Amino acid sequence: MLGSRDPPLRRVREVGRLAPPQVTIAAIDGAAHAMNFSRPGELAHLIGCWLDGRDITDDPDQPGLTQVLRLDIGD
Repeated sequence: MLGSRDPPLRRVREVGRLAPPQVTIAAIDGAAHAMNFSRPGELAHLIGCWLDGRDITDDPDQPGLTQVLRLDIGD
């Protein structure tokens, strides 16, 4: 998870190279690095999806804030 006001996407790609071959990235619009303060509802929804083993999706109570990207970063 990252906020649109977080570090540049190139840094995310660098870190992503260390991740498993398939990774899901959720970018929350308007969120800063401390997204628990700037977008707490959306963050809670994303964490709940992950903990419950559900697909990570945009929060239906706050639609349009999250872009979910599924990347295949393998060879």
